[in-house]
Amino acid sequence: MGDTVTFRVRWAALAAYDPEFKAAVDRKAVLGLAAVERFRLAYINMQTKEAVPLLVADLGAPWAAGNCFDSMYERIERLEVLHCRGRMSESDHTDQIQRLCDERLRRLWIGL
Repeated sequence: MGDTVTFRVRWAALAAYDPEFKAAVDRKAVLGLAAVERFRLAYINMQTKEAVPLLVADLGAPWAAGNCFDSMYERIERLEVLHCRGRMSESDHTDQIQRLCDERLRRLWIGL
C-alpha cells in the first residue's frame, strides 16, 4: 500500500462518486484541509470501506477537543497549497507529508 498515484486516483474516485465515502470526506472538509489530509493518510493504511466510520470518529476527536491548531496540521495545509499550485512535486509532497507523520508519531512515543 502507500501513497501512490494509483491510490490517489482511487481516493479521488471514492471522494467524488461513493456516497458514504464522499459524506465522510465532506465531514472532514468542514474542519479544513488538514483534517481531510489526515483522513486520507489514515485511509491509506486501511483501504477498506468498513473502516471509514471508525476513521471519521477517531480523527474527529482531536478537533472536537480543540486540538485543531496543532502545528502539524497547519504545515500539512501549507504543503497542500504548494502542491496544488504546482510548486511542489508529487514525490516531494509525499515525502514531506510522511516526514510530518513520522515526526508526530515520534513525539507521541517519547511524550513531547
